[in-house]
Amino acid sequence: MDMHPTIDVPAGTTAVIGREPALPPPLPPPCFFRDVTLGAFSQRDGEEYLLFAKGEGGPPPELAELRQDIENMNAVIVLAFKDDPALRQGLLRHLLLIAQTSLCGSDWNAALGRARLDLFQKTVIDRANQVRSRFIRKIGLFCLLLVTASLAAMFHLWLFLSAGPGSAWQPVRAALDGLLGAAWDRLAYSFLFALLGVALAISLSAIMRLRSIKLDLLGRFDPYVFGPIERIAYTVLIAITVMLLLGFDVVTIGVGPAILNDFPSMPILGVLIGLLAGFSEPLLAGIIETSLVPRQPPRADPAP
Repeated sequence: MDMHPTIDVPAGTTAVIGREPALPPPLPPPCFFRDVTLGAFSQRDGEEYLLFAKGEGGPPPELAELRQDIENMNAVIVLAFKDDPALRQGLLRHLLLIAQTSLCGSDWNAALGRARLDLFQKTVIDRANQVRSRFIRKIGLFCLLLVTASLAAMFHLWLFLSAGPGSAWQPVRAALDGLLGAAWDRLAYSFLFALLGVALAISLSAIMRLRSIKLDLLGRFDPYVFGPIERIAYTVLIAITVMLLLGFDVVTIGVGPAILNDFPSMPILGVLIGLLAGFSEPLLAGIIETSLVPRQPPRADPAP
């Protein structure tokens, strides 16, 4: 009988008589992202983005999805807060901390990162509401100035047209009648009414967008990246161009029972033109682009 039994010991372990064989220490979890930093692609724009230093292999789906959402949030912050560098940098630093604590190293935690990102989204929307409120106040101020200027111009135009034959303005009116035709006064009223419609449409559209502001709308609040003055000027140019197209019957636009081509004889239709320019700006811009393309007139068939 063998008084010294043998013990099979796995390679890499140490056998101690009277104890369980020691197992090798567990391997640490893989590190999919070594670090996350904040850097700018260009020194001119001042816009910073999160830069991810990859680690070992590809991350699991939940971690890859979290990184994608963090990058999307980064782009939204850059676009939505382009006019407030201090606020933008503060939000980016907060987002950087979320990325570093949830993605980096071997102790990454996608669930924790997702919860923190959801809370951070509410903070971003709250800050965006504050910024957009200031933006709307600026738009409201400039629209109020536009309305005041339009009404003042209407009043002075009425005084000008009401002047008697012996007035000092009579030669000026005669020159305008000869240059622009007898209907120039109705065209002027139509333009001033269009300015009123533009001011009303821009103000209302800005308020309506702010009421329904969401994360996916941030950065698309102003699709042409225009400030209040640029937005008003662009919309007024759209209205003027549409009025020219309507006046020459290049296009025909109807709103309910009203035909906007009749604005020379009904100046009040200018308000509808201004409203359309403010609310349906992309649609009218497309109409302008397609209407101003030269077309070759059809050739007459030769006589038999």
